[in-house]
Amino acid sequence: MKNTFLFLLSCLSIAAVFAQQTRQPAVQLTNVVPGVYAFTGATLVISAEKTLTNATLLIRNGVIEAVGNEVDIPKEALVRELKGAYIYPAFIDAAADMKTDIKADMPKANPEEEGNTAPQYFSKNVGAYYWNDAVKTHISLAQSLDKQENAKNLRSLGFAAANVLPNDGIFRGTGVLMQLGDGKASQEMLATQTATGLSFVKGSSKQIYPNSLMGSIALIRQVMLDAEQQAQAQKMYAKNAHQTPPLINLTLAAWNEQRDKKIPIIFETASWQHTLAAGDIAKEFDLPFIYKTQGDEYERIEEIVALKSPFIVSLKLPQTPDIKTLAEMRELPFAYFKKWEQAAMNPYMLAKNKVLFALTTSGTTPEEFTKGLQKALQYGLSEADALRALTENPAKILGISDKLGTLEKGKIANFSIVNGNIFRPENKIYDIYIAGKKHEINKILDIDLRGNYEMTIAGKLYNWQIEGDSFKTEATVFEMPDTSALHILRFEQYKNLVYLTFENKKKNIYQCTGIYESPSFSLSIQDENGNKSTVNVLFSAKNKPKKPQKAAISPINLATISPITYPNKAYGFEMPPKAQKILVKNVTVWTNTGKGILQNTDVLLEKGKISAVGKDIAAPADALVINGAGKHLTTGIIDEHSHIGILQGVNEYSHSITSEVRIGDALDVTDINIYRQLAGGVTTSQLLHGSANPIGGQSQIIKLRWGAGPEEMKFAQAPPFIKFALGENVKQSNAGDNMVTRYPQSRLGVEQMIADAFAAAKEYQAAWAEWEKHGKAKHLVPPRRDLQLEALVEILEEKRFITCHSYVQSEVTMLIRLAENMGFKINTFTHILEGYKIADKLKQHGANASTFSDWWAYKYEVMEATPYNAALMTQQGLNVCINSDDAEMGRRLNQEAAKGVKYGNMTEEQAWKMVTLNPAKALHIDTYVGTVEKGKDADVVLWSDNPLSIYAKVLSTYIDGKCYFEVAQDMTMREQIGQEKLRIWRNMQEDAEPKVETSLLKKEQRLYHCDSFGE
Repeated sequence: MKNTFLFLLSCLSIAAVFAQQTRQPAVQLTNVVPGVYAFTGATLVISAEKTLTNATLLIRNGVIEAVGNEVDIPKEALVRELKGAYIYPAFIDAAADMKTDIKADMPKANPEEEGNTAPQYFSKNVGAYYWNDAVKTHISLAQSLDKQENAKNLRSLGFAAANVLPNDGIFRGTGVLMQLGDGKASQEMLATQTATGLSFVKGSSKQIYPNSLMGSIALIRQVMLDAEQQAQAQKMYAKNAHQTPPLINLTLAAWNEQRDKKIPIIFETASWQHTLAAGDIAKEFDLPFIYKTQGDEYERIEEIVALKSPFIVSLKLPQTPDIKTLAEMRELPFAYFKKWEQAAMNPYMLAKNKVLFALTTSGTTPEEFTKGLQKALQYGLSEADALRALTENPAKILGISDKLGTLEKGKIANFSIVNGNIFRPENKIYDIYIAGKKHEINKILDIDLRGNYEMTIAGKLYNWQIEGDSFKTEATVFEMPDTSALHILRFEQYKNLVYLTFENKKKNIYQCTGIYESPSFSLSIQDENGNKSTVNVLFSAKNKPKKPQKAAISPINLATISPITYPNKAYGFEMPPKAQKILVKNVTVWTNTGKGILQNTDVLLEKGKISAVGKDIAAPADALVINGAGKHLTTGIIDEHSHIGILQGVNEYSHSITSEVRIGDALDVTDINIYRQLAGGVTTSQLLHGSANPIGGQSQIIKLRWGAGPEEMKFAQAPPFIKFALGENVKQSNAGDNMVTRYPQSRLGVEQMIADAFAAAKEYQAAWAEWEKHGKAKHLVPPRRDLQLEALVEILEEKRFITCHSYVQSEVTMLIRLAENMGFKINTFTHILEGYKIADKLKQHGANASTFSDWWAYKYEVMEATPYNAALMTQQGLNVCINSDDAEMGRRLNQEAAKGVKYGNMTEEQAWKMVTLNPAKALHIDTYVGTVEKGKDADVVLWSDNPLSIYAKVLSTYIDGKCYFEVAQDMTMREQIGQEKLRIWRNMQEDAEPKVETSLLKKEQRLYHCDSFGE
């Protein structure tokens, strides 16, 4: 394919851009060329919906002037004939990676502090900025972006414009829209403040807060509340000048300005669970987030669709593991196998469900992006939807559809010239035009030499075939009449010059240099002995060989790949469990009521409730009837103290008071320990913050609805709780020599910190009461909403309950006295290993006790613990629970309860209640769960034996009448998982892509405990 005219498109004065560009002073003569160009004879892909063949594209001064089949070409236009070529609108990356250098907000290092690894608690920035360095709303990339480091790579893929955001911090500041030319950023910038960035990642901030996902979420919420308060104060001051002028924080002011201008918010997330967490923030503050994601939306497409938000999606695919043995295959999680096979269908799933999405190069190399796009097309994404996701959709998401995204009159002349369908891997981009300026991507050969040639060297006849495409040619030489190809050592074409070195059958090497003069070559030949000769190489075929077209990519039959399950990992459900009518006949029922343990009794479950308990219950017509003979049926186990199912950190250990953070913001509903504990009969758990602070975070009570989303997992009727802590962890006894600057560092300091926090909470409570009573009517500015103090006020108002990590009697006594003096109550002392010493005080205070069955002597403050603790406290009339505090122990709480019979001669019913009814009472959910009686939630467990026996196994576990674990189903799943792994492994072995060692892909799950620090 040749050009009719070869010309340079340079030094254009582009008028139709977002912001007027200034002209730099001339320092040399410039080559001024006309600004009018016509591209004729091409197939013009106007948009995903419209294509014109044999059409003309006319541009003037970098703007499209006309498109169509009958365009009048002005006399002054330079014409480029593109018969057989395709012209596409250039791609737009809505959130590209670009190397940035933002240092304006980073404090300079103090030489005196070098080598100091102690935590930094306060910002060291100078100026009226927010107190936390991870909040950078005031940063503008337009002020610091110097160069476009990877513009060339993006151009090679067909991208002409990119939205670039700052990539550091939680609130990241505003980005810019760049043309991807080869000039400096200042010469390529189309628009500023195109979007503002958000993430859950603290980034380069040296401050210790936040150090958990829930901490990041709490910080985001507090910043937004502070910004709202500042905006409200400014508005009220404008109306009531007699009020005190509000103080201005530049960080909050920048956020408010961005909101006033309705600048798009791009929230970068690491998984669909992060995206849903961000969606909760969007809902709370009525914000229209755009989500930049890692491409796993297909795993929860229903919840993703419900967000009703645009997405900017990565095409990075999981690496292919180099699995050499069956042992390696077994060690790699099934979830990775599923992701490897399924991830490429993510764009198809988004398009199918009518989600507005754009594809981004972010996080990928050019090779990875190309592979990801090709696989997405193979996995169901249509070419039309792919084109939309690379052109029209990013323009729409960024609000620039009037300038970019299609080849229409009045839009900037950003387009690619391709030698065929741009989505076919064998085709290449010739050139990309950015604002009318040409950038060569693949050099087109000036002379087409493809054909068959014959040459005679040293009396031997050789056939020489030159094949390839418009960008690169390849040579094959045959020694006639043999049809086996000879070994080519070198072949290169440069314009009409050809260099060929080959070895014949006798191992003679010939070095050839040819000059093409149509229709033949004049070839200079030199053999390995230095002998030289000249021959004419004749064109021998009338028809030039056509490059064989590769077959179209065979689409994957999505029905043959591993199905999406809930969760999308081992033991996930293809369909969520449904409530059934279930009648268990002739079973031993542990009622936990005054009726005790009933023999040969029937239990009917209907509509998620226990509808009947008794003898000879008639089975409804559509009920599943289970023979319970020899089996035992109980209410589900309730774990008062658990740390399973939490994303990225159980401790926000940064500050002494972190009552603003919420476990419920960071649920990991895919944690395999949820399923494992269902297999141990657990149906409800309180997920607690760790014990790093005197006042920690808010807990979350969940029902173990395996496969459900974060909101569905929550026990809706359960009241809110919060974690307090006493002892060694709080004063950082074992945290190392660097952790000695945060108050408190002693048990006395713990008392003072809690007292101080509640004194502040009472002042906060009084300030709001005063405003509600007097200030609201006078249109005065309300007090600042403080999420940390709000949680403490809820305690004072008996709307939130306390679970307190505790060990020694002295501290427990201290907190009881402090609470009674301050006017609040400790609902539960958990661990409470010296509770047997002060059971009378606990009872008088009205506290519950949640303890271990026989953990003791594992650290200094539990040296005086005893396994008789639970029995002794029970004898004193306390409501005593046995908890796990450990993912593994949570699987066998039935056996932990049984130890109460051994240690203290508790009755079987007393022991069983410590893991069922007693924690239900402690958590104030005994109205719904904890007993087997009519009207209670159908959270029941069917056991093979007495549940306190070490031989007892869970046969099935029901929550709300839905079966979430069943032994036979579990065995079937195990077999299916093994078969699926083998099938996918075989497919992995056929993958031609480079493989990665499995050891690099394995990631051990961290099991949290009270004292787990970090993510």
